[in-house]
Amino acid sequence: MKKKWILILGILIGLASLSSCASYKPMAVVPDLGQNDETVNIRKDGIIAIAYPIRKAEDVKKYFDYSGLVRDGVLPVYISVANTSNQESVKILLSLESPNGENVKPLSAEDVYPILKKGWLLRAGAWSLLWIPLAPISMIDTAMENKKVMKDIKGKQFKEEIAPGLISQGYVFFKINEEIKTLNGFWLAISFGDGRILDKLPLKGSITAD
Repeated sequence: MKKKWILILGILIGLASLSSCASYKPMAVVPDLGQNDETVNIRKDGIIAIAYPIRKAEDVKKYFDYSGLVRDGVLPVYISVANTSNQESVKILLSLESPNGENVKPLSAEDVYPILKKGWLLRAGAWSLLWIPLAPISMIDTAMENKKVMKDIKGKQFKEEIAPGLISQGYVFFKINEEIKTLNGFWLAISFGDGRILDKLPLKGSITAD
């Protein structure tokens, strides 16, 4: 009888884990810039920069496993910056300029995380009605997945410091008005760490939110 209950409990825990799994599974890490006609680029003062705004719900889903990121007012922009100098490192700062002249600084990983993190309450609640002792399984499972979410965000972020002859690639996230339907009129401003402005890249394209 004891073995029977152990087996039943194991089955229930397995089912609960499968049902309550809050998985985080982005399908891709970086976009293929060569396949996108919306990329913008510059080559100036020893810097080569290419930027691509992730404005479509299906693309956001592909890279961050959540199609509603732009709908929730966060615009990811993928950028690749090459430091062609053979002598000195550079620090590259990025900002988003809106059509009305507002200058928006990038969000931190901690700012983006609350939007991308997985929730457990609904999943755990459904199981708690039947097996209250199993509810913590969903909490533990989701907490483990959310560690992956934060690690993924930080790992994908653009690194500002670029050594001579190297390339930095990654995402920057900007807070935008949730009602915005197009990026026309927005600019990605690129400057050096000492305040010198390198250039501004025009963004374009309609926003398609989930």
